[in-house]
Amino acid sequence: MDTGTVTELLADKVENKSELRVSADGKKAVYIINITGTAKNDADSTEDSLTVDYSKAGEQLYQLDLSVKDAKPAALTTSGDNKLYPEILADGTVVYLSADPDGKAPNTLKTLKPGGTFAEIPLDIEVVWAQEGAGGLIASGTASDGTARIYAVTTAGASKELFRTNRGISEIAVSGDGAKLGVISDGKVLEIENGKAVQLTK
Repeated sequence: MDTGTVTELLADKVENKSELRVSADGKKAVYIINITGTAKNDADSTEDSLTVDYSKAGEQLYQLDLSVKDAKPAALTTSGDNKLYPEILADGTVVYLSADPDGKAPNTLKTLKPGGTFAEIPLDIEVVWAQEGAGGLIASGTASDGTARIYAVTTAGASKELFRTNRGISEIAVSGDGAKLGVISDGKVLEIENGKAVQLTK
């Protein structure tokens, strides 16, 4: 029953949180914390002595158990890659886009199983976007031949191509049941269902 009451779940005073996602059952939340550099200087606090330590800076994933009162956030990652689009799948797996901060390696999708095992989802695209859909994941990116492609990915990591185009994809929307996609490609709005694209605008 909706009561209109606001309940504070976490007050850890940690700043720079973003991309909050809550599991379908409402029991888990995952989010990104952007950890900044740590300033250091000597006892005199002179400007010349000021240094900034960036060794632990970067984006890290945290998870909060919403079913436990006064639960503390748990760090899920410690790696130096950039992290985007975190999602919690139906089986509790956390999926996120991993990007090399130096741009020397292609973006990939990574999974973290509830038991703590990391894996990479093999796709023939460099992933640029991902969102939960139909109990799994919808991901899009660019293949080596320049085509833009959209895949459905199951919780087991199996993938199925839903759409490809030579014209690029600028935006994607996923229906609540994951059965339909709205796509903006080359300035036109398309609806994708059962592997077929219907152009809705000219």
